[in-house]
Amino acid sequence: MKVIVTDIETKDTLQTAVILSIGAVVVDTETLKRGEKFHIVISQSQPGRTVSESTMDWWRKQREETPVAFEAVFNLSPKPDLKTALNSFKEWIEETGIDRPQVFGNGPEFDNMILEHAFKTELGHSAPWDFGSNQSIRTAVLFGRMLLDINPKKDLPFIGCQHVALDDAMHEAKILIEVLKAFKGALKTEVSA
Repeated sequence: MKVIVTDIETKDTLQTAVILSIGAVVVDTETLKRGEKFHIVISQSQPGRTVSESTMDWWRKQREETPVAFEAVFNLSPKPDLKTALNSFKEWIEETGIDRPQVFGNGPEFDNMILEHAFKTELGHSAPWDFGSNQSIRTAVLFGRMLLDINPKKDLPFIGCQHVALDDAMHEAKILIEVLKAFKGALKTEVSA
């Protein structure tokens, strides 16, 4: 089975947030490998979508703390509009060939919820995954801590630049892989015992 891990950068934490970028990666749950990747940085001109002062304060701090991430979304280069970006993401998901994709956000109440809202308001249709396919990296981490005594979110080094959507998605995919690997190891031990 293959699943999708996604991460977004935004200007708000509400479902109506301006979306700055979308990153995603396919995870093969059998081979425990990351596969196809998607990344797009989006024009910030998104009428009707929201910006919060607290999120913008956070981004101003990122200008100093993670300048690569800040520059990735706030540079002045031309970027596609939100509709084009969402259509590109939908096409990428379809091209993966995953039937009924399970989409892992870093908490479905953020990444998945904001993307679903954008699909409905910007494109007039639901996201290319169904309600029952909303999954959470946070839940996987919790199960890892509770049931396996591991904490890959804390223990895995971050490769890339935090707050760059694709780098975050790649890291979250690695976290999911570590939890799945530990579950598979525990199941093999249980069966052989």
